[in-house]
Amino acid sequence: MNLKYIYTRLHVQNYLDCKRFYEDILGLKVSLANDAEEYAEFDAGVTKITILNRFSFREATPTRLKEYIDSIESATYDRHDAKIILTFAVPDLDDAFAKRLHQENLSVESQRRSHL
Repeated sequence: MNLKYIYTRLHVQNYLDCKRFYEDILGLKVSLANDAEEYAEFDAGVTKITILNRFSFREATPTRLKEYIDSIESATYDRHDAKIILTFAVPDLDDAFAKRLHQENLSVESQRRSHL
């Protein structure tokens, strides 16, 4: 699988302190920021670091997306901790999965469903 590492997303509890740390202490350049929604992206070489207050993000999202986030909550997040998400990209996701399944001699028996 040809993965490209794109960015690390940090879910933080104190957005402004974290933003100041990455900008003022580490000296990373802010490439995008929305302080009202508590979201910022920083250039970190070939990748980006993003921070967001997950609880503020949840309140700002449309209802269907919020319901989806809640539905996967128990599988992916602990509500009491900041979390780290590593994001990768592949040129063709369907092709990458098909090749990986073939490598492992696996097959898919159910149809893919869209959550959004």
